[in-house]
Amino acid sequence: MKITRLRLKYKKSIICRNVESNFIRRDLAKVHKPSVGDIGIFRVRTIGKHTRIQLSSGNNSFILPGDYIMAAFGNRYASEQFEGYVPDTYQKEYHILGQGGAIGIVATMHQRFDMIGPTTLSLIGYMCDKEGRLYNTKSIADEKYGTLVLDVDKRNVILSVGSGIAEKRRQPDFLLMD
Repeated sequence: MKITRLRLKYKKSIICRNVESNFIRRDLAKVHKPSVGDIGIFRVRTIGKHTRIQLSSGNNSFILPGDYIMAAFGNRYASEQFEGYVPDTYQKEYHILGQGGAIGIVATMHQRFDMIGPTTLSLIGYMCDKEGRLYNTKSIADEKYGTLVLDVDKRNVILSVGSGIAEKRRQPDFLLMD
């Protein structure tokens, strides 16, 4: 296990706003299976759809090839942009799925982005504490806000309905949870 202090100048995405560490595990970049919420440092390779990220301050910042960003692995479905997921294995190239800092691999994209494609990244390493434990946005949230416990005998049904916002067409989205 090799823990090093991060000396790169990077842009912290809003999804990582609660990360206070300056330690990185580069040794895991090619061997650790990423999970939803794992936080990494990425180098921007090429600019596609996402030309900027939302910083931890809430401001937007342009990104350029060669820039470093702190972001988190996540799944995302946006009917008029990208559908993407956290990969099962290390990849040479990752994609920005959302301006807030969600990273994964694009599975499908809206046809208007066929010529542009996603912004591509390389993983430099995973953020960790000084003992080498990886940071994950889900564990940080649990520490800060506590864990949500549901009483299985008193289940509710939640229906979430939304639609795309394009002027000419509406794409309904439904989520039913029981």
